[in-house]
Amino acid sequence: MSDIEYSILIETFTLQEGGDAARFFRTLEAVVQMTAGDRGEALLIDVCGFADLHTAVQQRFPAVRIVDAVGLGYDSAKMKAATEARGEYVLYLDGDCLPQPGWKDAFPGRLRAGATAVGGYTRYDGGYWAAPQSVMDFGFLYPCRERVLECYAFNNAGFRRDSLLATPAGSPYLRCACYQHAQELKRHGIPVQMVPEARVLHERQPLIRERTRQGFDKVAAAWADPSVREATWLKGRFFVIFLFYGMDLLLDWRRLAQARRPLGLSYAAWLSMFPLFPFVRLIDLWGMLRALLGGPVAGGWGGSLATERTGISPEG
Repeated sequence: MSDIEYSILIETFTLQEGGDAARFFRTLEAVVQMTAGDRGEALLIDVCGFADLHTAVQQRFPAVRIVDAVGLGYDSAKMKAATEARGEYVLYLDGDCLPQPGWKDAFPGRLRAGATAVGGYTRYDGGYWAAPQSVMDFGFLYPCRERVLECYAFNNAGFRRDSLLATPAGSPYLRCACYQHAQELKRHGIPVQMVPEARVLHERQPLIRERTRQGFDKVAAAWADPSVREATWLKGRFFVIFLFYGMDLLLDWRRLAQARRPLGLSYAAWLSMFPLFPFVRLIDLWGMLRALLGGPVAGGWGGSLATERTGISPEG
């Protein structure tokens, strides 16, 4: 029997999409420090196949085990790594997410106590604009308290490995099918429990790219799971984009009302954000329109933004 209790899995998918290499190495270093001298292991899910990245990781972090997932999508790469992990629990971090103090203890503690699937609190790192983007992209995490999540963030989540392999994540339509997967787990009697103490800071994403992708995924999520309410809305064809827009806008305002303290906002900054959402959400409409015009596209909004990376040094 393996003496490994938990496996922390960090991916390179965000590097392939143009993420910051220095931030990736900071996250990987944090994972190595958390597992050193403990009953944990660090796995790197490599979807890039960059030779300089392999060299840098092997030189700087020889204890990290690399899982070859070149050519696989976001969810499928994470699932392949779960099959190769040795731990009873698998804990996921993305390469652009910096774990905050207490992260490592929060997930295993809850899983040891009997939970099967857990999700933490993710928010964007940065100044003023990071807050409304956090609400739009990770609004399902508000209110930030212990409860059952309807959707989790796969950049900050944990599972009993055997249960995850029995009910795997993934969809041909979506980059990340975390909403679909959370709903499927719930139908199997495995609700995803929120663990607010498991906090990460996510690198802020380019606004237009992220909003159009989120708009596409809004429609694609209904393709992926015909049982959700939104799937029936697709019968309205192009009118559905206004239903989604209105629903998202109401959710944004409600979630921002619950997010002031977790985001550390002053009253003035918090109040000034409410009028922003109707304008920023207009960008989502282009992604929705693309989905409705183009139909289901394997892999979602598009492929990598970077196909080659050079100059990655052992220093990150």
